Amino acid sequence: MVQTSLGPDGRLLIPAAIRDAAGIQRGDKVRLRVEDGRIVVSSVRADWKRIQGIAAHLKKPGESIVDEFLAERRAEAERE
Repeated sequence: MVQTSLGPDGRLLIPAAIRDAAGIQRGDKVRLRVEDGRIVVSSVRADWKRIQGIAAHLKKPGESIVDEFLAERRAEAERE
């Protein structure tokens, strides 16, 4: 745990050690949420990786969801 303070304009400085531990780099997008009165900061990139890990079991090996989506749209367009 590291202590920091808010600047006069309400900005919060996240110390380098905390950013490094969280895998957050300068310019990265982050999300803020409040949980039980605490402010939780998470990396958008890390959130996407977590979501992909959760959903990984839904994708079959060699399957491309994008290719499947495009094929469905093309078939739909041909029917119209």
